[in-house]
Amino acid sequence: MLLELLGIGVVAKGLNQSRMLFGRPSLYQTMGSWLKGYPKFGEPNPIPVAGSVNVQLQGDTLKAYGGSLSVLPSTLEARVSLLESKLKLADRQINETGLRLEEERKSRIDALNSEEVARIEGDAVVWKQLEEAVVGGISLETVGIVWLACDVTLSSLSEELACLVTRLV
Repeated sequence: MLLELLGIGVVAKGLNQSRMLFGRPSLYQTMGSWLKGYPKFGEPNPIPVAGSVNVQLQGDTLKAYGGSLSVLPSTLEARVSLLESKLKLADRQINETGLRLEEERKSRIDALNSEEVARIEGDAVVWKQLEEAVVGGISLETVGIVWLACDVTLSSLSEELACLVTRLV
């Protein structure tokens, strides 16, 4: 019985170390929080009720330009002048939009590059943790299996020895 308990204890310790390596709570903490979920005997169990509503409205920016003339220019020069001013306005708006798009493109490229670097660094950390969890914890599980194997062997060996001793006596 002692060897079984030692084997189970070693396996539990290995599992606990693996959980701590990945930032999970220990087995003791997990068991405690699991038991806290059950109601205590003899105490009323009130059930709290809460509610909330969250509404978010998001909208895009809308720009509009308009104009009207009560009297259209009658001369050709006035019409050309009006068209030139509207062309300048359209050209300025196109240039401003192009600049904004270029700034947005640069900021997104920077964000993608920084995200890629962060992901590569995070992958390296996860790979190290995974390697430590898989390879580093094998010794504890191996010791646990050895203890359990010794226990099973010795527990059945005692019955065989008892039979042998009774036959010899």
